[in-house]
Amino acid sequence: MGLFGNKNWNYWGFNRETKSFFDEDGFDIDGYDKDGYDKQGYDKQGYDKWGFNKKGVHRLTSSTVDKKGYDKNGYDRDGYDRDGFNKKGYDKHGYDKHGYDKDLFDRDGFDKDGTHKITETKFDVSGYDKQGFNVNGYDKDGYNFDGFDLFGYDKKGYDKKGYDKKGYDKDGCDKDGYNFDGFDLFGEDKHGYDKHGYDKDGYDKHGYDKHGYGKDLFDRDGFNIDGYDKDGYDKDLFDRDGFDKDGTHKITETKFDVSGYDKQGFNVNGYDKDGYNFDGFDLFGYDKKGYDKKGYDKKGYDKDGTHKITETKFDEKGFNVNGYDKDGYYKDGYDKDGYDKDGFNVNGYDKDGFNVNGYDVNGYDKDGYDKNLFHKNGTHKITETKFDENGYDVNGFDVNQYDINKKHILEYVKTIASVNSKGNKPKLFLDFISGNIHLEMIPFMGEEKFAKMVSGGNFDFYDNDSPAYILRIKFDEIDKDLQEKFIGIIRRTFPRKFQIFPTNYSIGAYWINDLITEENASYYLRRIIKNYIFSKF
Repeated sequence: MGLFGNKNWNYWGFNRETKSFFDEDGFDIDGYDKDGYDKQGYDKQGYDKWGFNKKGVHRLTSSTVDKKGYDKNGYDRDGYDRDGFNKKGYDKHGYDKHGYDKDLFDRDGFDKDGTHKITETKFDVSGYDKQGFNVNGYDKDGYNFDGFDLFGYDKKGYDKKGYDKKGYDKDGCDKDGYNFDGFDLFGEDKHGYDKHGYDKDGYDKHGYDKHGYGKDLFDRDGFNIDGYDKDGYDKDLFDRDGFDKDGTHKITETKFDVSGYDKQGFNVNGYDKDGYNFDGFDLFGYDKKGYDKKGYDKKGYDKDGTHKITETKFDEKGFNVNGYDKDGYYKDGYDKDGYDKDGFNVNGYDKDGFNVNGYDVNGYDKDGYDKNLFHKNGTHKITETKFDENGYDVNGFDVNQYDINKKHILEYVKTIASVNSKGNKPKLFLDFISGNIHLEMIPFMGEEKFAKMVSGGNFDFYDNDSPAYILRIKFDEIDKDLQEKFIGIIRRTFPRKFQIFPTNYSIGAYWINDLITEENASYYLRRIIKNYIFSKF
């Protein structure tokens, strides 16, 4: 019979014809569509999408009506559906969805042609037509079709140009753009000043801002925000370092501050805080760029890279100012791009990304084949198929998914069922012997403490007593690609069902559901496992 059994389904529920877990009609191996309903429209528990079984009993109320009072056919006890209409199509007032009664008159007594049932004219007994206007074209409130009264104003009191009786528009501005107080929409008067007397740059008529500073950042007394004038002295005539104009410090009353430096920043020995004298040299005779008075650095090179002994670009050992020899190799044997004389970097790969054996970091040669002659796309170089000469694919499995040891892929996967110490609730595990993944599906019945426990203590993603299916996937190693694959599988398998919370080493997901069963937990976990296996092979 091969991998696929009767009715074109294999062991994992994969359909041969559609190449998916659903047949041509959209149903899986168990006869349910992607929403969980069979061909008759009922789920595994025998309820339709409205929650009614075949006998018309609702799953939550255990009666023939749901919580809102509607039966299996969608009608309440008074015979009206969710839109408010009975089986004949009329609401409680006797009007259909278009607003007409059985005699084809609307609530105002007009038929579709605008004739009134009493007056038999285009106007009702009050003198208004179907649109609500009298013979002069005004409605009951005194406004015409355009919304203006006899004086030319609308309901808000504005004329066709948008001005009220006082000459102001809806923004409170006159025709020149100024309001009653004389300011425009930007809050400025005709001279460009706001109500506080400042222009758009924040300065008043005298050129000072609200803090009292001019555009030069000095106040009316000539001091800036730090309290210093344009020459750098405060009101007591001391600069920021505490020296007066004669160089006397305000604390020490000498030519040196408390740290021992004078007004120019030099100590008694003639060196500044960085260790340089007035000429710019340190104790060893080098300036800030590392050159002595003759223009040579500590290695003996001048600014042009010429060595003072050899008088060439190379020192006695044959290296230039940057440490490279005449062939362009550094002292460690690698050039500026990081390659040695044989053309390989410190990791053993050349500029094209291949090692001495001709394979890149992923194990493929220049043509995209690995050492077993499989291409990146899984095609074998010799057979030009997905299988090598011995009939095995890139993962070592034949067409029926048996390896060279005659072991089926499922023999590398084992399922373990266990129970917790509280409540005897089942946990369903999946362990991949050769991998780093552990899956766990819990049919959670609504125990608050247990919900906190499965969150790992990191966060309470589910902290109430609502029943839910809880899925946990743990990884022995951080693998972002594998994690993203599982997140994608969950979302594709159960669209908009599970809420997902990933961490570095795990994925937590839950699906709030009124009906929790061990059977469903096993079924949901099996679907995720199947989709993962087929994503690999």
